[in-house]
Amino acid sequence: LGTTKHGAADVVMTFIVDRLLKFIFAPQILFASMKGTTMKDVFGVLKTIVSIMLLMWVFLGNDETWEEMLLEMEAAEDGDQLGDLMNTSDTLPTAIEDVL
Repeated sequence: LGTTKHGAADVVMTFIVDRLLKFIFAPQILFASMKGTTMKDVFGVLKTIVSIMLLMWVFLGNDETWEEMLLEMEAAEDGDQLGDLMNTSDTLPTAIEDVL
């Protein structure tokens, strides 16, 4: 969750800065927006955040998955397997004829 942690930190810090600037420059607007907020609203937002983080973890993987992918990429680059595939000027029909 390394990348996710940085992204979450960015969102949290942006929210804090937003509230701080509203408190400094527009406190009436800040207090009016918070006036109707209930604990049910807060828990709803928290539930949404947790759901999104869980989905990100499921679809993007965890640190171990990313580390394994990076190691495989490094191994492919060291063996020049990836370089051969990326730097080829052959067209698809020519490549198929070479294989057959």
